[in-house]
Amino acid sequence: MASRELRILPNKGDRDYQYYLDGLKVNGKRKRLFFKTEKEALEELKKRGTQLRKEGEEGQAIEKSSSCIAASGTVTGELG
Repeated sequence: MASRELRILPNKGDRDYQYYLDGLKVNGKRKRLFFKTEKEALEELKKRGTQLRKEGEEGQAIEKSSSCIAASGTVTGELG
């Protein structure tokens, strides 16, 4: 499985936005975020990178049996 690499690229299209953040996936679909300055893009890259790292760490903390149940969509016992 390829890892997602967030990166800042210069925008060759719309000149109002000089840079964009590439490599972001939302619900399995690519999403690009556009910025007017490189500073804004770097701030967002740092924010998204931290968020991605935390979600990955929290996902690793789930027990294997719990993740299997969640993946299969079944629940054992009644929810009250």
